[in-house]
Amino acid sequence: MRTETARLPVESAAYHKLLERAEEVTGAVHQATDLLNDSHPLLADTVRLIVKSAPDHDQPFGLLPYPVVESLGGNPDLALPLVTASRIWRAGAQVSDELAKGRYCAMVGGLLPGDAHVASTACLTTIPLVAFDRSFLAPRLRAEWVREITESSLDGAERRLADRVGQFGAASWKAAVYACMSRAGIAYARDAAMAARLADANDESVRGWRLFGRHLGVLRQLAAERAEALLVSDTDLISGANTALISHANEMAKDGREKSALLALRLRAQHDASSRAEMRQYLETPRIVNSFNQRISAIQRQLSGLLGDLIRPSSPKDLIHWMLDCSADDSRIPVRD
Repeated sequence: MRTETARLPVESAAYHKLLERAEEVTGAVHQATDLLNDSHPLLADTVRLIVKSAPDHDQPFGLLPYPVVESLGGNPDLALPLVTASRIWRAGAQVSDELAKGRYCAMVGGLLPGDAHVASTACLTTIPLVAFDRSFLAPRLRAEWVREITESSLDGAERRLADRVGQFGAASWKAAVYACMSRAGIAYARDAAMAARLADANDESVRGWRLFGRHLGVLRQLAAERAEALLVSDTDLISGANTALISHANEMAKDGREKSALLALRLRAQHDASSRAEMRQYLETPRIVNSFNQRISAIQRQLSGLLGDLIRPSSPKDLIHWMLDCSADDSRIPVRD
């Protein structure tokens, strides 16, 4: 969990309250899986292992619904079933992605791939519905949650298929941003919109929060790509994935010859360690890094303006703005001397 702050001091009451909420969600997730003990004990055990093996790297950002509800004048306690169900969904999505990319490790996850597939599918579909349905929220809100989970799970399935067929398609910034929206953006858009509904926001406000969540998810996905690059594991270079940075570099190529050379280098990097080192060096050139960071700043400015349109100044708004600023900072690449 991140403790550095861009705008909000860690000593603030709002930040510490958010950390308390994280512990609350952990307990609620355990309670939700315990509901399956009598009727579906095997599924309960496997779902617990899925959640345990998929640490929530999005914390505290995955707690976004709490300040959203509060900033709109609602009771933030209403966000607990939403964040709980979403935590289970995110765990299922993470393991499903690992399985699809051949990265799932049974030694780490504690389940055979076949069992992990069954449990992660349940986490993406029925378990979040069970967790949310046990709340005391109005039937209208529970029905909205069914629709949101259905749409986000369908979008996630579509994205996984697109990943398989479009790996070496045209690498463009627009396509990269869309891919980020189809990854982390799915959950953030759904959760922000649903949080607005919990606060009885009107349809226009719900649409605005969905847009904010979708683009905040873009920054969270870019931050995740940046964190993986720092590990120098070269996973994306070996798989040939069109990451946002690679897509940006492709657009920054001066001419067709440079684009062809970049593609050839990417192909070699899949199999050759020295080519991967050369690729990393190319992606770290000031021309690529500075222009990439400018794009991050543009997203940050747009979301800051949107946030100003959605809510008035308040402590919850400061917390959301801190999430935005941290996500932008985590997405940027340091310029090497």
